[in-house]
Amino acid sequence: IAGYVDLLPTMANQGELTPAAKAITFLGGVCFVTASAFFLVRYQTRGDMDDLLFANQTLLFGGAGMLFADSNMWDASWWFWHVVRLFAYFLVFGQCFSIYYSMEESLRGSREELQSAMASISDYLWSAEVDSQGHWQYRYYSPVVEKITGRPPEFYMQGPEQWLSTIHPEDKPRLLKVFERLRAGDPTHEE
Repeated sequence: IAGYVDLLPTMANQGELTPAAKAITFLGGVCFVTASAFFLVRYQTRGDMDDLLFANQTLLFGGAGMLFADSNMWDASWWFWHVVRLFAYFLVFGQCFSIYYSMEESLRGSREELQSAMASISDYLWSAEVDSQGHWQYRYYSPVVEKITGRPPEFYMQGPEQWLSTIHPEDKPRLLKVFERLRAGDPTHEE
């Protein structure tokens, strides 16, 4: 942008907004008011509170932009329109934080519900990912593993070798073949 400064219109001259600055600001305000109308119509059809929030925000920006042209730099009305814009930003930030905390609470509830459901299953459940180098990363071991093997889930999270250490020696060759297929990316279902 620094190389194109001469192409940009002058925004202020001798402490006053230039006609170009007023026109650009007014046109931006008209665009925001148009967007506000769009969000209001969409809110009426969908009922989504985000649309109402954006309708209010764009209306505040639009009003500030359209009426800003009638203010003089540094006078009370000039500051007022800046405060209106700042209020619009705070309105959106408040909504964003509200949505974030609501989603976080919902996620926490879902996680607790899933953990409760997983803990109530009497079968030994586990989940792992194998990367392209064949390294295992365990994601989950059900608490039931401790009832079955006498070892806590954390013991098994260290890697497949820990799990293999608890397998009967006669079963190890078959399980090693299953591990090799999984490492190679061949999906399998084994019991």
